[in-house]
Amino acid sequence: MSASDSPTAWTLFLRHKKTIILILAEPILPIRSLKVELLEILEERYPNGVGPSVQSTGSSRPEARHPIPSSRQEIMLGILKNEYDHASGWEGIAADERETLHGLGLKDKQSIAFAFKGEGESEGKFEVEWPNFDDYEIMSEVDD
Repeated sequence: MSASDSPTAWTLFLRHKKTIILILAEPILPIRSLKVELLEILEERYPNGVGPSVQSTGSSRPEARHPIPSSRQEIMLGILKNEYDHASGWEGIAADERETLHGLGLKDKQSIAFAFKGEGESEGKFEVEWPNFDDYEIMSEVDD
């Protein structure tokens, strides 16, 4: 039975800049397997690298794409320091890769940041852009 067929599967939101990847995973999945699945998705969906941030698209000097790493060991994962405050920042998950999602205290519908080692990324630096509704013009008409 695959995770998508399982009633116990969790939905995880893996985030990097403006990119969000949804992965269905069992709570007993080891972190190394999550990284392998993420790497496979990135290679398939973003063969030229993960794109630039939303804010950089309007600049005169476009931001380069982040190349996809060649192994799972080059992927860093992080969770919010305060799950109720996106501005609190991210802290890296420094655990044995055999540790399970549940064993690390992760939960269903959790956001997990990812970054790549090298390419100027420092350990524990996660760049995630959250939607800002002020950036969108919302038009509504009220019928009287």
